[in-house]
Amino acid sequence: MPLQDAIHYAANPVTETGQDLYAVVMGTEGSDTGKIYNTATGVFEAFSAAKWNGTVSDYDIPLVEAVPALYAGSLPSDLLCPGKIYDIVVYSRAGAVPNTATDSLVSAMMHETGEPSLNLWAEAPQDCVTLGQTVTFTAYFEDENGQVAPNSGNLSASVVGAGSVVSAAIGANAGLFSVTYNSTGAIDGAQVQIVISGTKSYGDCTVTKSIAVPVKVCSSASNGIVVVSQG
Repeated sequence: MPLQDAIHYAANPVTETGQDLYAVVMGTEGSDTGKIYNTATGVFEAFSAAKWNGTVSDYDIPLVEAVPALYAGSLPSDLLCPGKIYDIVVYSRAGAVPNTATDSLVSAMMHETGEPSLNLWAEAPQDCVTLGQTVTFTAYFEDENGQVAPNSGNLSASVVGAGSVVSAAIGANAGLFSVTYNSTGAIDGAQVQIVISGTKSYGDCTVTKSIAVPVKVCSSASNGIVVVSQG
């Protein structure tokens, strides 16, 4: 399931239009279980009536009636961490400001944040790199919104085996990354892996996607293309 940052509540179209609704987020894991997310501090905490009630509530997430009886809001961006589950509790505001004494519970539902859509791809130019040869190929990194610019430090490359590897962004071309491998120090017939990793931050979490590009070192070049792991 792709990442889900929207909070939706479908109300009764006959009796529940025109309501003033808001949501609060409850933790469900570890020390956050049963605690309320404070939108001002960005942490889960024990319930406080003083922070709930009043003109400036630290807990409420406004829900907007986009079409009759369909209400929507946004999960705080810090909570958009892949693989998380939260409880979303919806209340109807009785007065001008949130108040636990007068507001009514409308609904409670589970919210799964889902998983990111990360794709990392690379292809070496040949299936055999001669001793002491330097080869350069391209890596490509994208997320659910398209190409991810490599100049923010989110792509890196390393070599497993002999030789050396360097990497660099390709100008301002978002998502493209050059990887250069030199086989100096390797021996004939060695199997080398060039590991490329792409990193993307989601809320308070960081997700890394990695692939391994296998390269064979030989005394003379041969035709063909390296088979590359994709993900």
